[in-house]
Amino acid sequence: MCSYLTNYTLYFLFLITILLKMNYCCQKLGSPCTGTIFRRCCGALHCEYDMLGAGTCQNCIRSNYACMKNSQCCSKYCKFLVCV
Repeated sequence: MCSYLTNYTLYFLFLITILLKMNYCCQKLGSPCTGTIFRRCCGALHCEYDMLGAGTCQNCIRSNYACMKNSQCCSKYCKFLVCV
């Protein structure tokens, strides 16, 4: 029983360490991004994707680029998953 708890605790600490490290590996303004946890933008920055799926971190997403919600767009209006 004790061995099981020790292994579980070590596994949990390992996962916490990885998650904390990912937080420090975020991409800065103008850096390439994918929008995944491996190449996400820091803080309030948003990943602005081009047609090929490559992206760059921006303060807001310009018109005609993909979006998920209004707050991501510079215009504050996301319609059918595209900033207007």
